[in-house]
Amino acid sequence: MLACPVFVTTSGAPRRSKGARRAPAKTRARSAAGAKAPLQLSERQREGRLLWVDDETSVRMGLVRQKGTRPELTVRRLLVELGHRYRLTNRDLTGSPDVANRQQAWAVFVHGCFWHRHGCKATTTPGRNREFWEAKFARNVARDRRSIEALEAAGFKVVVIWECQTKQGDEVVRQELLRRLGRGSARAPIGGEPL
Repeated sequence: MLACPVFVTTSGAPRRSKGARRAPAKTRARSAAGAKAPLQLSERQREGRLLWVDDETSVRMGLVRQKGTRPELTVRRLLVELGHRYRLTNRDLTGSPDVANRQQAWAVFVHGCFWHRHGCKATTTPGRNREFWEAKFARNVARDRRSIEALEAAGFKVVVIWECQTKQGDEVVRQELLRRLGRGSARAPIGGEPL
């Protein structure tokens, strides 16, 4: 790891920040001998903003799942254990809830703490392109609020399960689902515990 921050100028040539000292010879030798190369930042246009992006981060963010996440699978398994039936394809409902039952008029959103700004320790804001991220998060929160209000106005019970709740254990989520939805009327799955 280099001791001084490296930036890429518009011409593409790397430069050190003002006042940054050169890395000691020992560190420079280690860097040349196979340590990670400094990030190569490139400019990209997104949502009307100029962003500084490196390919490694771009690939990592592209791997973040939108459906079938571990928290979502946990909630779905617990709903089945509690005797609830549901649908996953809910694009016609406001906000496209992750899980919904139209007949019993309930919807469950499984929110990631980072993307939906829960307020727990996972709610961090990236330092690079901070304005972009803050605007994006504000839009996400506003959209979530509008979706929940619209579903409630349509007569749905809305439950929001946060990613950090699923990490605390199944019992925490089970109790929240029981408190908000009660037990379902469906039979237990084959091989499951009787209700």
